[in-house]
Formats: sequence, structure tokens, C-alpha cells
Amino acid sequence: FFFLMIRRPPRSTQSRSSAASDVYKRQIPYHLGYTCDQYTQYKLARKCRYCDIEIKKVFHKEPAFKDVCNSAECVNKMRYACKNVKDCGHPCGGYSNEKRCLPCFTEDCAQQNQLQLKEQTGEDFCNICWTEPLQQAPSIQLQCGHIFHIQCISKRVETKWVTPRIFFSFCLCPLCKAWMEFPEDSTLHEHLLGFKKMHSEIQEKAVQRLSLIHISEPTRLLSISYAVFCLKKKN
Repeated sequence: FFFLMIRRPPRSTQSRSSAASDVYKRQIPYHLGYTCDQYTQYKLARKCRYCDIEIKKVFHKEPAFKDVCNSAECVNKMRYACKNVKDCGHPCGGYSNEKRCLPCFTEDCAQQNQLQLKEQTGEDFCNICWTEPLQQAPSIQLQCGHIFHIQCISKRVETKWVTPRIFFSFCLCPLCKAWMEFPEDSTLHEHLLGFKKMHSEIQEKAVQRLSLIHISEPTRLLSISYAVFCLKKKN
């Protein structure tokens, strides 16, 4: 058998762009549990800002929470969330009682706030839990600029070290490894100040211990692990 192959003329740039746009609009070609029409209706419907389930009525009076369902998990998230609605019309994605609201990181506004957000968006996953996007739970921005779920970062700080040896890695930003600094209106601010004081005391005592055993230039050899080792040996 012989097959005649006819080369199709290349599509124009505009045609390729249009095709890419159509693919983008479809977004998910295999939407399990939905027909194409049902999925289109779902995309256009009002959805809970935390769990994305379709909602057909308002469960909460506050304007910031009009798009929150009545599930126990979402109601619990709502208790930790900022109650403000930003000038753009989107609810604030920050935490309760914050003095300075988190820059809007929704899809429509993230591009305008790139500098403040360090190119992060609400669709980015939290780099601690890796289970939900930032916009699906109240979040907090550190002094370094990185954003995490406030419940995730709180749990990290409360857990502290999990071995007999004291490590301060939980005080470092999971992304840039800088010492975490929280807004002063956050309860986490006081916690980190306490750990920073402890870190300085251990560091000072370790330097003293290294000096007693005649280590020259002890500050160059100092590490937190060795500091704790020295303290244990001394005691």
C-alpha cells in the first residue's frame, strides 16, 4: 500500500495563539464527575473561597465571607481570617485582626502587586503543608516577603525541635532560610523574640565554653548543635 502524504501549510502566529487561548479556556480537558456543560456551569457558579464547592446561598453576613460555605472546616478557617474587603473588591487573604492587610494575591490583582508579593499568587501552594493553595486558608507574609498559611507556620513554631538536641531551624523561613520576622500584631512575633533571645544565650555560653577548652577563635567554629553539646558536657 502507498500513502500520499500532503504537508499542511504552517499556521500563522495568530492562529496558533488562538488555538492556545482555546486550550487555556478549557483548562481541564478531563473533568471527572462532570459533563462538559456541567463543568462550564461549575466554573461560572459561586464557589466557596476555601474549598471550591459550589454554593447557592449566603451563609454568613460579613461581606468578606459571603463566599464561604457552612462546612466545619471552612467555618474554622473563617475564624482566623481577616474580615476586610479590599478596594479591588476581593476579600483579604490575611489573618484576623492584622493591622496591615496582605496585598491582594487573587488572579486578577497578583500581577499588579508583583513587587509586594515577590511574584507569589494565591494559586501557589503553601510551602509548608503542600496540600492547599495560599488563597484557600488565612495567610501571613513574613518580613522576607514569603507567604504561608498562618496555621501552618504557627504549628511549625509551636512544635519547635523534636529531638533532645536543640535546633533553631524552625525559626528560619522554609524558602529563603532567613530568621523569620512576623508583623508585630501577630502572636507569633512574641514567640520568635523569645526564641531569638534563647538562641543568643546559647551562642554566648557556647563561645565561653569553647574558650575554656582553649579553642582559638571560637566564634568561627560555633554551631548550634555544638553549642548544645558543650552545654550538656558542662552541666
